[in-house]
Amino acid sequence: MRLVLLGAAALMVTGCATQRQPPTPDWFAGVWLAQPDGERSLTACVGGVSVSYFADGRFSHWEWSGEWRLDGDLLIETATLDHEMIPPEEVPLGIPEISRIERIGRNEFRQTLASGDRVTYLRCPSLR
Repeated sequence: MRLVLLGAAALMVTGCATQRQPPTPDWFAGVWLAQPDGERSLTACVGGVSVSYFADGRFSHWEWSGEWRLDGDLLIETATLDHEMIPPEEVPLGIPEISRIERIGRNEFRQTLASGDRVTYLRCPSLR
């Protein structure tokens, strides 16, 4: 009985540790899709509305492209190219935007924007 309880406790600690892992650049690099209002669907991954974070520090999505980096749990994105999808006066070209990233699963994170708004993202499956 004691062995069963120790095994269960070890599994609980392992599960908690996985959820509390900080985001790392290797983990973060990939294609992600925002999940509005608690949805859990990856069908739009191929529709161009996902955001790609490349291992070389570049990012791209339908509004703009630029450079990204992680500083602990802070995501710092600097747009360098407007994709002409939004009015020029709303494009933050060259201005770093900082948000907080919380890794909440192996293929899921929550982003807290400077405004306080929170968005959950799921990793899109590889298309290889």
